[in-house]
Amino acid sequence: MKQRHPRPFARLGACATALLGLACGSPDTDLRHEKILGVTETEHWVMPELQRPVQVLRTESHVPHIYASNRHDVALVQGFVMARDRYFMMDLARRLGLGTISELLGADALDVDQESRGIGMTYVADQITEGLTPELASYVDAFAAGINIYIDRVQQEELPPPSELQLATILLGAASPSELMTPFDRRSVAAMVAVVLYQTSYETGDVNRDSTALALDTLFEGAPFEALRRAGARVDLFERIEPIVPVVSAPGFGASEAKQGSSLVGPATRRTPQTVLDRLSRRLARIENRLGRNTDAGFGSNAWAVAASHSASGGSLLAGDGHLSLTVPSILYQLGLDTEVFGRGNTHQLGLIIAGFPVMPIGTNGKVAWSQTQLMGDVTDWYREEIQLDEEGLPKTSRFEGAWHALERVDETFVVADVPALDSVGRTDVWPRFTTFDGRWIADIEGRPAEADEALAKGESLVNLQGSLVVPGDTDGDGVITAVSFDYGAFDAGSILAASDALGHAENVADFRDAMHGLVAYSQNFAVADANGSIFYGSYQATPCRRYLQRDAGGGWADGADPTRLLDGTKYGGFEIPLIDGRVDESKGDSDPYRCVVPFEAMPNVTDPSTGFVATANNDPGGLSLDGSLTNDVHYIGGPWDTGFRAATIEGALAEVTAAGEADIEAMARIQGDVRSPLGGLF
Repeated sequence: MKQRHPRPFARLGACATALLGLACGSPDTDLRHEKILGVTETEHWVMPELQRPVQVLRTESHVPHIYASNRHDVALVQGFVMARDRYFMMDLARRLGLGTISELLGADALDVDQESRGIGMTYVADQITEGLTPELASYVDAFAAGINIYIDRVQQEELPPPSELQLATILLGAASPSELMTPFDRRSVAAMVAVVLYQTSYETGDVNRDSTALALDTLFEGAPFEALRRAGARVDLFERIEPIVPVVSAPGFGASEAKQGSSLVGPATRRTPQTVLDRLSRRLARIENRLGRNTDAGFGSNAWAVAASHSASGGSLLAGDGHLSLTVPSILYQLGLDTEVFGRGNTHQLGLIIAGFPVMPIGTNGKVAWSQTQLMGDVTDWYREEIQLDEEGLPKTSRFEGAWHALERVDETFVVADVPALDSVGRTDVWPRFTTFDGRWIADIEGRPAEADEALAKGESLVNLQGSLVVPGDTDGDGVITAVSFDYGAFDAGSILAASDALGHAENVADFRDAMHGLVAYSQNFAVADANGSIFYGSYQATPCRRYLQRDAGGGWADGADPTRLLDGTKYGGFEIPLIDGRVDESKGDSDPYRCVVPFEAMPNVTDPSTGFVATANNDPGGLSLDGSLTNDVHYIGGPWDTGFRAATIEGALAEVTAAGEADIEAMARIQGDVRSPLGGLF
């Protein structure tokens, strides 16, 4: 492997970045060889694992462009180069996904590991591992091998160790930084991908809404105008979901009439104890913050595309900005991947990757360019369960449709590192977790919080609920032991890497749309442009139809059947996303309601609209919330969405520049740089 740096940058300058785009045209292969090989060589590495020579060209801001003859080699060098720049970040992501941070940092990280495994991250990593196609498995193995080559070179003192581990060596009691570095494998890579899925689509708002709804019943109790104030809080603050500015990315998908549904409403469901909801809400808030989804601080992104027919240059334009937190190092890693120049392969990409993600999620391949925003989709359902305990006081069964079904118990083993400087004593803990017969994960159980030593002294049985120790029992005296469980689309996300890889190899907008049929638990909007001048907006991710949820006489959700709140787990089971050859199977709708998915064409999307542009800024994707309801559309897919300020600003600016024939790169940059406050303007 040879690494090259343009010296000075201007020597390869204008073309160095454009070699993976269209701006410099399409020079013939020999000319591209000459330009790359003509750059001064600054490093030379011999790697027996490589099949052919590989060139790494570092351009402005030290961005690596990897030129290989085949995908095996490009993946291997990608792993090596990325690990040199971001090993510690990748290692923490791998450990977060596998629930093994405490093996490095000791007892202080144990609750994080328990939460990760308790919400299913490790299970999802295993599903991704098992779902890899032979070709993609080989690619992932090569990527992991490249990371391990870096680790090996550090251990041989041929490369400096990560600066973070240099600082942590004494604190963690290691003889050297390399002692803290452990090999990666296929499952390690899948774990990093699982973390990204949870960052994009794991939804916890149902629990908070249930907790808030219970609190609203007694809000302002004893205060003047009690009923009026409580009604205002419920209607204006809790139930109101329509955006302030009614901007829609793909108009026409919202329905104005209540759809047909069952009106069989059973008796009111029992309430979940407030103590359970509060404990779970606090824990889920910590998890959301750890995943970068701080709802108090806010998060979101922008992306838009302009069709060639409406641009100043006659070529399509794509813009996107992720609005991610400023961190050191930055969350995203810029990278070029190429097997075309030296191998005539079909990988020819420049874009942005979250460190550890092995394929390109945002960028361009010279034929298609694409960017993403958060969809606010809902592929996580939460349930109120009723359980029974066994003779030892541990969860034994859950009630469903009038019968008691055995819970599945899985013992999780946690290895805690011995780190005297952090008061961590090395040990191994084993705690069980529980799932229902149909795969819903138990997240919390009614009971008394307790310390392990206290419960042991009393002969009581403890359950570890993602780090919270509880002695299960009927604490509110209603004769029922209540639990809260959840089901999550990522439990069926084995095809996600194949789908993401296919997006990056699309030839045009139509190919991109087709590749999206494999997206599971990937709650993102896409703005796409191709070299033919076409543009596309799409919001697809595999979303359960939820037709089994009952409706009341007015078409709204029946009691215990609202997917934005806790569902009645004694009546409604877990869903499944069916796949065929890595694609979502839409054929189960009539035969099996729990395996029904919303059809691709029923999700908000639009190709080449008459406006000449598409835009997404976390706003309503299809007009689903404009009437203040999420219950009367053909399909429930999530929401509520952003207030619409950013989307309105972008759409207004795009309409202005396209009408004036001034839609060019400079105009896109001006729109991205607009820092005016629409809320301030409204006030």
